[in-house]
Amino acid sequence: EDRDLVVTLSSTLTINDIEDFAARMDSLGKEHGYSPLVSWSERLAESARGFDMDGISRELHEYAPLIENARRGATA
Repeated sequence: EDRDLVVTLSSTLTINDIEDFAARMDSLGKEHGYSPLVSWSERLAESARGFDMDGISRELHEYAPLIENARRGATA
């Protein structure tokens, strides 16, 4: 289940891993002009910097639908 995966990722990734992932997604979003990914990555990075585990978990839960929307060609 997705929730179990997110809980596992949230508990096993380091804050640095999450910040690095957020930075990569920010670059990817900017490169492809996909502002929802840029906004999402900024929220994830902010949660990581603040050691906000609930925020990190919330953002990780939003990742799959966000990417699915990007694949469908949705824009914001």
